[in-house]
Amino acid sequence: MSLESCWALANFSELLSSPMGEQWLVYDRGSGSTLAVDPMVAALLETLSAGRHCREELLALLAERFELPRDAALDEYLQQSLQQLYRQGLIRSIAA
Repeated sequence: MSLESCWALANFSELLSSPMGEQWLVYDRGSGSTLAVDPMVAALLETLSAGRHCREELLALLAERFELPRDAALDEYLQQSLQQLYRQGLIRSIAA
């Protein structure tokens, strides 16, 4: 898995999400699993539900939506989030 790749939902993922306090609950109909995620991860999953996006696009989306600087800290957060979602089987890497 290359972090420079593009990303999409896993083939059989179908996500439903709902805010719950400061977090979001995300239910994956494909696997039957439920996760509690922060608003930025919920935004990533919502974006990937609409189709394939590359890491730079996702970084720009987070910076704009949450009014954050596009810096090393945000890039590290994105990398860790993508790795976690990949390990959980919710997203897949696609060659850029």
